[in-house]
Amino acid sequence: MIFKGMSKDGFSVIEIIMVIAIVGILSVIVSSKVNTVIINLRLNNASEKLKEDIQYIADYAASVHDTTWLVINVNQNKYGIYSGPNVQNRQLMLDPSTNEPGEFLLDDLYPGVSLTAVDFSGGSEIFLIGGVHRRQGVLLP
Repeated sequence: MIFKGMSKDGFSVIEIIMVIAIVGILSVIVSSKVNTVIINLRLNNASEKLKEDIQYIADYAASVHDTTWLVINVNQNKYGIYSGPNVQNRQLMLDPSTNEPGEFLLDDLYPGVSLTAVDFSGGSEIFLIGGVHRRQGVLLP
C-alpha cells in the first residue's frame, strides 16, 4: 500500500513471482526445442556417416577388386567396415577420415541415435564384390 508522498522503489513479491514463472515456462519450451534440434542433427550426421561409409567400401571394392563388408550389430548399436574374401577371412578396415579402425559405436559418436532394425535382404550384412552390391551371393536391387 502506498500512501501520499511515498514513492514505489521496488517490485512486489507477486510481480517477482510472475516474472520467475514466465521465465521458467519459456525456458522449458526453449530447452525442449533445442533438444529436438540436437537429436535431429545427430541423426542426420549418423545417417550421412553411414552413407559415406557405404560409398567408401563400394569405391574401395571396385578400385582394388576385393570384397568389402558393412556389418551392423543392432544389439550393440554399432557397425563396422571390413575387407576380405569371406566371413572367416575378413579384416576390419581403417576409417579413411580418422585412420582409426572402422568400427563405429553409435552410442559414443552420436548419443541418442540407435539402430533399431536392419534388413539387407534378410540379413544384417551387406557385401560388395568388386564394387557390386551383393548379399549372401544375391545381387541387391
